[in-house]
Amino acid sequence: MDTHHPQSPLRWGILGCGRVARSVIAPGIARSPNGVLHAVASRELGKAQEFAAACAAERAYGSYEELLADPDVQAVYIALPNSLHMEWTIRAAEQGKHVLCDKALALNAEEADAMVNACRAHNVQLMVGYAYRFHPQTLRVKELIDAGRIGTVTRMTSVHSTTMPAATDIRLNPEMGGGILGDMGCYCINGARFLFDAEPTKVLAILHFADSGVEDRAIVILQFPEDRVAQFESSYHLEPGTYMGSYELFGTRGHIHVPMGYSQVETYREGKVIGSTFYVGNDAAIGPESEKIECPPVHQWEQEVAYFAERILSGQPIGPPAEYGSGNMRVMDAIFQSAREDRFVELRQE
Repeated sequence: MDTHHPQSPLRWGILGCGRVARSVIAPGIARSPNGVLHAVASRELGKAQEFAAACAAERAYGSYEELLADPDVQAVYIALPNSLHMEWTIRAAEQGKHVLCDKALALNAEEADAMVNACRAHNVQLMVGYAYRFHPQTLRVKELIDAGRIGTVTRMTSVHSTTMPAATDIRLNPEMGGGILGDMGCYCINGARFLFDAEPTKVLAILHFADSGVEDRAIVILQFPEDRVAQFESSYHLEPGTYMGSYELFGTRGHIHVPMGYSQVETYREGKVIGSTFYVGNDAAIGPESEKIECPPVHQWEQEVAYFAERILSGQPIGPPAEYGSGNMRVMDAIFQSAREDRFVELRQE
């Protein structure tokens, strides 16, 4: 019997047993109609075994190498610190595994390009994990923009921030690729590129750095073609128990406000699957109106892994391609350069 027949579920492996893997990726795979969690790996076998028991994974491995050597694993989710994304994506590609890599794709554009090239060379698919892109809410917002609902979109503002992590958290560790941009700010970059359907041409940034050396606050302006602008702030400086993840789009005859645009926090923290709401405004000088649009409950990580599995099983290319993830890293590189040099930095258009 051919276990890799398109009608069979995609057999997943997860590298890493951290919070993302446990809270949303494993549950997303379990909920998906076309995937099964075949194996999980940690550098500590006991941790992998505990994860496997809790999340119904068929196998547990005490090393990432063992999981990649498993011939039954067809695709892997890289749920490791950002500093390990390049190494283990390339090693997965060398073993013929398709890769869904957690955001941010890498530490910089050079690493991201190496990952893209390795996956292409070994004929496997690579996608960066921005699950919000698969939420019906995001797709509906994009439809409204493309239909001209608020006229020509000229500006986007967004925030993606939370409270300060514990001092021992990898997000504050520069050796692990920590920092607010690779953790949360990358969503604001990705969102602007997606909703504007364009690449920024210039970047201006102010960064604040924590004692550990990672950036813990970023204030950024992205200039796009046709004088469109995206502005965002991302930081670890909110009060305890606070989270912000909203964006607003302004057009020539209206605006769209999305209060929870990037992450389903209740799903991530509590496992709840909830609906979402956003607002579309008609900013007429006389008689302005606001429309409330409600989206059905979904698990956005389920949507993400189901899409990836469908493309792999059907032999179709991923959209957007892995190079799109490299584009985000090029913007992040420019942000760091802008902050260092205190000036606008131009982005070379690929």
